[in-house]
Amino acid sequence: MAHNRLKHTDAQARYAAKKVGLRATKSRPRKNSLFDNHGGFQLINGRNIVVDGFRFELTADDVVERCTKPVMKEGEVYFPRYVS
Repeated sequence: MAHNRLKHTDAQARYAAKKVGLRATKSRPRKNSLFDNHGGFQLINGRNIVVDGFRFELTADDVVERCTKPVMKEGEVYFPRYVS
């Protein structure tokens, strides 16, 4: 059976991150890179601290999901997930 998952664009991922006060930065992998670089996204807060995707492993779908999904904490719902 086919997988019916939505495909988000890079622009949609950046927009979702911006709405919650984050910056979605995409890496362009290079040959012979010394870093563990997966060619995906990182989420960075207002203090330039990486909050998710430390190895650029997030896809555009992952970014949109993480920036729009409510989170439970101590019996209350917090939205958005990341705070700068």
